Amino acid sequence: MSAEFVPKDTIDALVTAALTWGYLQPGEFWFRPLRTKMVRTVTWDDATAVGEMLWRQNWDATESWVDPSVDMPEYVFENYPGEPDPVVILATISYYGYQTGDEPEEYEGSEAAGFLHYLSGVAASKLPGYDDAPFGIYDRDAFAR
Repeated sequence: MSAEFVPKDTIDALVTAALTWGYLQPGEFWFRPLRTKMVRTVTWDDATAVGEMLWRQNWDATESWVDPSVDMPEYVFENYPGEPDPVVILATISYYGYQTGDEPEEYEGSEAAGFLHYLSGVAASKLPGYDDAPFGIYDRDAFAR
């Protein structure tokens, strides 16, 4: 695993996608930190706080690589223009996890991991053909269609 401090654009894009698509409705994203039962709801009003949480998780994973006298930069959310592309967001989620998940015991139960787990599901549901796919496979010919 790598440990690179991710660009602010990465965080802004992830938060923009989550809030543009929402979980059940646009502008309201629900997620649950893994290994907990606590559900968090994020709205546009919370965008800076959730972006800062994502950036902090990455910063904590990479701080041994940077000069210890350097403080984490301030984070203020800036909405990305346009409609998020689910393929781009799925790749960005993988990138963030690669750069942040060096210590699985710390990362996997984190708010950041939970946020990205739920965002992955929403992004996947935006892919063409998702709504037409079976919910569960009960037919050995499912791939032959």
